[in-house]
Amino acid sequence: MSTRSWGVELWDQVDNLLQFENDQLAVHDHHYRLLVEIQKLISEFGKKYRKTVSSFVPKKRLNTTMEHKLTYNNVLIDSLASFIEMGMAFEGYGNELQHSVITPLKAEYDREKKIAEKVTIDYGKYNSTREREKRKLEDTWRAHVNALKEKQKAEAQNTLAQNDPNISAEERQKAQAFLSAKQQAFVETQQSYASEMSSFNENQRFHFTHNVNVLIADLEMIDRQRARITQNLLTKCSDLGDVLAKKLSDSAIALRKTVSRIDPEEDCKTVLEARKTEYLFPVDLPFLNLAQCTQATLENQSALVKLMLGSSNGYSVKSTEKASKGLHNLFGKSKSQTSDGNVLQTPFIAGIGYKPVKESDMTVIQLNDRIIALKKNLDKVQKTLSATQDSDSDVDDPVAPTHKGDYVGEATLKYDCEGNDDGCISGKAGEVFYVLEEDNDGSGWTAVVSADGLRQGFLPTSHMDITLY
Repeated sequence: MSTRSWGVELWDQVDNLLQFENDQLAVHDHHYRLLVEIQKLISEFGKKYRKTVSSFVPKKRLNTTMEHKLTYNNVLIDSLASFIEMGMAFEGYGNELQHSVITPLKAEYDREKKIAEKVTIDYGKYNSTREREKRKLEDTWRAHVNALKEKQKAEAQNTLAQNDPNISAEERQKAQAFLSAKQQAFVETQQSYASEMSSFNENQRFHFTHNVNVLIADLEMIDRQRARITQNLLTKCSDLGDVLAKKLSDSAIALRKTVSRIDPEEDCKTVLEARKTEYLFPVDLPFLNLAQCTQATLENQSALVKLMLGSSNGYSVKSTEKASKGLHNLFGKSKSQTSDGNVLQTPFIAGIGYKPVKESDMTVIQLNDRIIALKKNLDKVQKTLSATQDSDSDVDDPVAPTHKGDYVGEATLKYDCEGNDDGCISGKAGEVFYVLEEDNDGSGWTAVVSADGLRQGFLPTSHMDITLY
């Protein structure tokens, strides 16, 4: 398609073109101010975003070895880097927007405005010059017309004088001389008019073919260049947006990878290894029959300790020898014991029954108490198991699995389990079991039967994915 020229086709539209360019400059300025506000907003947001995240960065690193090992703590600290990078991405976008788009756009606006103002001034000058030439030609024309009228008047007078016999020869000569003068004046004004007209036509042709054409070409040039430069700069805005989106996406991906490092199982193991001690919770407080204790035993803490731990018989008259060094190391002196030597101030003599103890330092009596407690819990589980087995005793074929209607749900084992003689059956990860009874009492065990009906017993509730009917 051939390029059309404003200067050729719009030679008579300079005023409208100037108004059009001023309107376009207003649109340009409006969009420029919009980008300025956007740049300020993004830069301030990015800066505040980054500073806000930075203010939450711990001033001190993790102190203990355990804290250094915890994935949760490390991930929360490391994740701050991704948030800071997001803030920096917004800051970088704002700075690049200012440098690559706004500054060039402002420079283009100033250049276009300067050209438009120059065109306006030059157009005014050209019009003023043309107006002066027009008035000058009009003055010459009027002088020429007046000369014509004067000549015509002189011709009429001369004809009258030549034809009137009453007029003297001298008067006839004067009339003829006057006519000649008027004819000469007419010829001179005619020549002046012709010269002025030729100059006016030449200047007017130059005005439209050159001056106006150049002005319109300047307006057309800034209009084309404005469109091209604005298109390039706004495309740059789009490119900067893509870069910002890429940085934010990379930060989000990095954050996701960082967060994936959180390992609750590993953290629990770390806490367990860091905090586990060799101590068990306090032993049961043994009964001390004061009525049967000798006076020597009642007055000696070591003897009372040995009596309570079952390592001596303090109820008979014996030498109150000191307890073994291991017992003293185990319990030491009770904090509640008064400084006046009254060992009967508290029932927790030497801390027995209140202070934690090492498993290796426990006496036979204390271990026996623990064993008795465990046996009670085991008896409870066995009774529950027996009750469950009795409820299934009406099944004709114990090998065949019970009908689905007799179950409360299905369970899939998540981990391998080893069976034992206390009612716990074995199973492999992924194996399916039928649930006989829910773990309603929160014991941590669920009654199940294998899919083939050959194994029936209990499995840990936490080791299964259970779906109830």
